[in-house]
Amino acid sequence: MMISILRGLAVIWFVFTLVFMSVRLLPSDPIMADANSGRLTTEQVEARRQQLGLNKPIHQQYFDYLANVLQGNWGYSFVSSESVRDLVWGRLGPTMALAFGSFGIALFIGIGLGIAAVSNNRLISHCADVCIAISQAIPIYVSALLGIYLFSLKLNWFPSGGSSTPIHLILPCSILGFHTASPLASVLRTNLKVTYGSPYILTAHAKGLYPIDILEHALRVAILPTVSVLALQAGFLLSGTVVIEVVFVRRGLGNLLLEAVLNRDYPIIQALSLWSSVVYVLTLNISRLMHKAIDPRR
Repeated sequence: MMISILRGLAVIWFVFTLVFMSVRLLPSDPIMADANSGRLTTEQVEARRQQLGLNKPIHQQYFDYLANVLQGNWGYSFVSSESVRDLVWGRLGPTMALAFGSFGIALFIGIGLGIAAVSNNRLISHCADVCIAISQAIPIYVSALLGIYLFSLKLNWFPSGGSSTPIHLILPCSILGFHTASPLASVLRTNLKVTYGSPYILTAHAKGLYPIDILEHALRVAILPTVSVLALQAGFLLSGTVVIEVVFVRRGLGNLLLEAVLNRDYPIIQALSLWSSVVYVLTLNISRLMHKAIDPRR
């Protein structure tokens, strides 16, 4: 357990350091746009750099920011001068609602398609394989635009954007969940096929067990690798929310990250990257605990 915690802390520190250095190695910074447009004089540019601490050596900026983060201070936005913590907490709700809703849909679709893909009914198995292939082949932004065109513009079933009511979640959650489900379905399909060829499953068939009982026995083994994929898909959810929130005009963390990248708003980029790494490490450790709960021998 201690090794897992130390490994997770090392990953978070590495991501924190990589993002911090990367944004500062870019050819421009938040001050350059105003300087190039002529809105700031040379003296004002230097004063602004000094105010933001950008005139310090990069290693000093790193240790200063690291010390602030360890004290719970995420800094202030270079653009709006608002507290980064307040900005993140203000946008967290819509993103978490989108992520949890999509995860639930992905779990339902992924397990359903994985089971359907190994069905004895060839039509059902082929339809499941086609759905998995479509989910993997089509980019998420294409699906989002097609969903808006069909279900919002043509059928007028769901709103095309916003995040003010629960109904605004249905279409974006369904699209993100559908694309998140394909790896789960693929892994479950493969493992179910292998498990169905195991001796104990063949014995169960020989004993005349009902197909639903055989599926239950097979799932106990085949579900273990799928749990690991669930944790990995948390990373896809975090990246997918950026695309979905932009397309559906949702005021979440994905949209905030895009704005920060366009404006070279270092504190927001660093805070969101740090938050993403923490979530990713937590989901990986939760998946390990689920492995042990499902199979105590591990």
